[in-house]
Amino acid sequence: MTQDSQALRRCRRCDWQGPELRCPRDGQALVDPAVLARWPDDPLLGTALADKYLVVDIIGEGGFGAVYRAIQVPVQRSVAVKVIRAQAEGELEQLRARLPGSQGHRAPAGGRSVSLHDLMARTPAPSSW
Repeated sequence: MTQDSQALRRCRRCDWQGPELRCPRDGQALVDPAVLARWPDDPLLGTALADKYLVVDIIGEGGFGAVYRAIQVPVQRSVAVKVIRAQAEGELEQLRARLPGSQGHRAPAGGRSVSLHDLMARTPAPSSW
């Protein structure tokens, strides 16, 4: 997404266009039209996760899920949101055990890590996966 705060963004739900981060009609995230053209079928783009994270771009995809760029509301901080596909019932608990702060977690070699701000579960997984 362009860094220009005056660039027009679009709401996927109602087609509103404006420079705001959120659609004034329905509260969804406004997304750069170029991002929507690259990822037209992504179910999370343009959504407001837990009313705290406005999903505005996709950073990358892989076998376990996708990483999105989002804006954390109300501090308007740009964050990465990793969405992991849990295929089986027990996978979510296995993932939680490997996260920072859990007993099964080990810090990465070389001191490279990221801060974990939040943990949420969403079921079912998006249908496009």
